[in-house]
Amino acid sequence: MSTRLACLQDFAKRDEADIRARFRNMQMPTSRDWVRAFSIHKFERLLLVKPWSGKVNGNMQPAYARIDFGRWIAACPFCQRDCMVDPDDPFFFCLYCAGDSSGDAGPCIFPDDRDAIETAILERPVMKIGKYPSKTDEALNSPPILPGLSRTWNPGESSLELRAQHIEVLQAIRREIK
Repeated sequence: MSTRLACLQDFAKRDEADIRARFRNMQMPTSRDWVRAFSIHKFERLLLVKPWSGKVNGNMQPAYARIDFGRWIAACPFCQRDCMVDPDDPFFFCLYCAGDSSGDAGPCIFPDDRDAIETAILERPVMKIGKYPSKTDEALNSPPILPGLSRTWNPGESSLELRAQHIEVLQAIRREIK
């Protein structure tokens, strides 16, 4: 069982050499460094209207974090496309619409009971298939062992509801076995 969920920090660790090559004299790259580097990369290839300005505009509409197959992501409040987020640095920059073409990031809202939710999600067993360059790639390629019990959470669900779902699936499997 994984000890934590995948997030934007995992991309920063995976792409550390590329980020350090782009931004000289850098310590360990952060989630913000990865977003900055990747947005510049997309901008240079004409795939993004503006790279990230480095600003988090508190007046922008917030993005709401959710867990999708073991990864923290959020949907852009403007274009609705999903991007990875970091619960330890709650900002959101859309790598598709560049914050509605502003070049700014906005706030990202995580649940108040994040630790309890992560614990409940990580109790859901998955199959590890192969080796991957990041926890994000691993999460996407680790299918649930119990049918209907993926490592997914949406705002509004409590950790108790997640555990109840787990119990429900286990009871259904027991009924099938009998």
